[in-house]
Amino acid sequence: MRASLSSDMRGRQRRRGRSGRSSSPRGGFTLVEMIAVAVIIAILASTVMFAVSNARSAGQIAATKAKIAILDAIISRHWQTYQTRRVPLASGADSATRLSVLRQLMRMEMPDRWTEVTEDTAFFTADANNYPALNLAYKSYRSNLPSTPSERFQNAECLYMIVMIGLAGRDNELKVLRESDVGDVDGDGAKEFLDAWGTPIRFLRWPVGFVDDPVHDDSASSSHRIGRLSDVMPPIINGSGGTCWPDTVEHHDPFDVMRVDAVAFRVYPLIYSAGPDKIFDVYSGVDDVNADTPFVDFSEDGGSTMQSAPSCTTYDPLAKESGGDWGANEHPRYSGRPKNLNSAIEGNQANDTLDHRDNIHNHIKSTE
Repeated sequence: MRASLSSDMRGRQRRRGRSGRSSSPRGGFTLVEMIAVAVIIAILASTVMFAVSNARSAGQIAATKAKIAILDAIISRHWQTYQTRRVPLASGADSATRLSVLRQLMRMEMPDRWTEVTEDTAFFTADANNYPALNLAYKSYRSNLPSTPSERFQNAECLYMIVMIGLAGRDNELKVLRESDVGDVDGDGAKEFLDAWGTPIRFLRWPVGFVDDPVHDDSASSSHRIGRLSDVMPPIINGSGGTCWPDTVEHHDPFDVMRVDAVAFRVYPLIYSAGPDKIFDVYSGVDDVNADTPFVDFSEDGGSTMQSAPSCTTYDPLAKESGGDWGANEHPRYSGRPKNLNSAIEGNQANDTLDHRDNIHNHIKSTE
């Protein structure tokens, strides 16, 4: 009896032992569980990285806008002085002469290419010894550079020279600019202000191609329509014979008070960054021999309906003559016009695509 009871109890203990071992927790994870955890971690990491990248990009855009706003404030103060600026003319000089000399003065005091620093104009010459004081300071700066500056970023280098050597800005304005905001990207010894991506901030004094047109480049029936770009430049209006010119009546050149020049529309200096993609795609008149150089032609069909073109050479000293339907009229370039620039101008930045939409500039406070 006792032996039978003892045997029965030992059997129950063995059964309980087997049952306890079978219900104990496992010692690890399955492969499927590990893969699921890895996927979740990757998704969380990518979400965090995307948020960090967006925040960084937003910060770079904001920083570049702030730099351009500072430079615009300095340039704008001097630009406005030309409204009432006296020019060194003898009494009795006519309005046309005064306008011409004023534009020459603007060119010498706010150059956007090195030739405007080194070469005389029709009125301001070495023989007459009448150079503006600002231009003399620029000549001294230019002559002290360690080498001959290149053309590639000359308008950015001129902007740096105008602000730092000529106008100098206000102390509280320039104090916010750090050492990293200045560089020499092309290594020619002439410095440039840099945007948040390390690309030179460029400058065009008379961006005649940077106008306001409600028809955007990509959707226009003609490549000669250039889209809405500026809040301060004149809108495009339709003229006779299929021509489309900036409105020179309602938006006439404020410096041409007597309306001497019929085609003088309002222009305002353009200060612009290439934006996040580091591609400008804004024509700045660097390449003087390229056959693809755009001219100021606001005709919808490429100019075939226009038998003559008004001379706007006062806005572009590199304007040249052309034959054909245009006759012997001088054609100013589309300075400031969005254009898919070729490798001769932009080096390895050309990509056969018009990439100006992310550019940051002082003509409109937000990019489209």
